Formats: sequence, structure tokens, C-alpha cells
Amino acid sequence: MALNIPGALNALRALARRTAGRRPGVTAPRAGARDLDIRPAATEEEVQAIRVLLAEQVPHPSFVPLPEALPRRHHRLHRELIGAWRHRDLVGAAFIGPDEQEADGIARLGLDDDAHTILDDVAMTHDIAVEPAHRRTGIALALKHHLDAWAHDHGAHLALSVPMTQASRNLNQAAGHIVLPPDITLVIQIKAHARTHAFPAREGTTWALRLLTDTAHTPIRVGVHPPMPHTRPGHPPSQNVKLSQTIFDYSTVACKKPYSGKVFSMLY
Repeated sequence: MALNIPGALNALRALARRTAGRRPGVTAPRAGARDLDIRPAATEEEVQAIRVLLAEQVPHPSFVPLPEALPRRHHRLHRELIGAWRHRDLVGAAFIGPDEQEADGIARLGLDDDAHTILDDVAMTHDIAVEPAHRRTGIALALKHHLDAWAHDHGAHLALSVPMTQASRNLNQAAGHIVLPPDITLVIQIKAHARTHAFPAREGTTWALRLLTDTAHTPIRVGVHPPMPHTRPGHPPSQNVKLSQTIFDYSTVACKKPYSGKVFSMLY
């Protein structure tokens, strides 16, 4: 699919205008989701129940392993297991935390300050799952709204995910996230250091994102770039890749020469 950069730009800019400076709200739930208790796991038993549900229902394990115990909670982003209970029965679950995979790649370039910015300001939803008997009742959407609010309350400026199916892409769009076309590279600029990092989507996958705070006061900027080449599994990460501005691509670009693609476009 060809990248419609103007369309993506306009869509995210419109979203930024609608959500700037506002805490992500929880919209009126569908009838099947009105009696849900959505919250982080409170006991080790709940942790294990959430782990089992996610392991059974999510076919693609995330880069970050599921927590095995209650996390050490604080006001910043951290790994968190969140459940949706109905009458004490776990019917849905999610795993959210800082964007450790992208931060890890930046750190491997020796850019620790940039990596810490990603860890502090970018939330990644790793997994969402609903028990099969309770699907199509609004539980996943209620979870998605809760995850956005949790990320905002823990300091995130940007919420990311990588929806792997059309159903998950539809869910992200219903929750107010921008779903980029397949294979499009996500670009994040660290304002304090004027460095820009490129995160190519894995082949055939998409990025979904939502701005959570007033864009005038975020420490990062977000942009998009047409598809960039991918490495084979196990290929070492590239060094910085230069476009019209410097892009550091740590994960999938296998080129020693500067990448000569089109200029990336900042969404905000």
C-alpha cells in the first residue's frame, strides 16, 4: 500500500487538536461492558490469571516478556498487567508499559539520554485479549480506553501499539488512534537533543498511535516516513541513517550507506 502522507498528517493533526491537553477519557461503554471492573492486577493470583489469558489468546508474543509477579508500581511508566472482571470472572486482559524495544535499540547506539526519554514518554500496549465467549461486547474497547488513561496518568505523551490483525486495527481506530498504512516507518524526534529516530514497521505490520497530551509541551515530535528496508533476523543494527535530517535507525535498516529515500514528514 502506498503511503498517503498528507492523509496521515491531516488525520493525526486533527486528532491532536481534539485531544490536546485533555486526559484520555472513557466514552460511554456498550451494554456488555457497563458492569466491568477494569484495573491493574491486585494479587499474585490475578497476575497469573491475566498471564494465562494473554498467553492463550494472543498468538504473537511481544518483545517484552509478561510480568511474572506484581510490579513495583510508581508514578512513571512501568510494566503493568490490567484485567477486566465481570462478577469476579476475568473476561479481558492487557499488558502495557514503556516502549522498551525501541528504547533498547536507541541505547545500543550509545544514546542513553534519548533512550530514557522514550522510556519516560512513550507507552506501548503489548497485548490485549478478551475471552472468546465475551467478544464483540465492547470489552476490548473499554480496555483500550483504560490503557490510554493509565498511560497518560503515568506520564506518557504518546501511546503506541502494533496491531497484527484487521480486528485489532479496527479496535485502535475505534479508540481514536491513528493506524498508519502497512510498512510505514514511525519517526520520533527528541526535542532536547534535536535527534530523530526511525522505527520501521516489521514487514506487513502497522503502527497505531495516539497523542495523549498537549503537543506544544511534549518532549518529542512524531512523524512518518515511507517504507525503509528491513534486515534479516539476527542482522546487526545499522548506524545512523541520514535523510534531510539525521535519523538514527537501530533496528531493521541494513545499510552502511546513507538511506536516500524521501524526506520524512513530521505529524506534529
